[in-house]
Amino acid sequence: MWQRDVQDPDFLAEHGAYYARWSYKVPRFCHRLHFFSTSPTSHDVLDAIEAWSAETARAAYLGFVTIRPIVQSPIGATFLKRPDQANNDFVCHRRLAALAPRAADLL
Repeated sequence: MWQRDVQDPDFLAEHGAYYARWSYKVPRFCHRLHFFSTSPTSHDVLDAIEAWSAETARAAYLGFVTIRPIVQSPIGATFLKRPDQANNDFVCHRRLAALAPRAADLL
């Protein structure tokens, strides 16, 4: 599920310190790609999560990837559930592109 105009705190800090000073406008907001193990009941991410019970949402939500509006390093904060874990632990990579620089097909 695609979420538009996300206020990512890491990118907002970078934007204020660096991109806001550029001669051309760089958007302040990011997008997020959310992953679920079951079909969501709504097209809005927050509504979909709230529609499930706490246990169902915890099991169904697989995480997200933040897409920043810049070409140099478009992948931002990433939180994904480990596929090999029976529990609900998440893996966090803020610089996923630097750790695994290879093409990915998200279709």
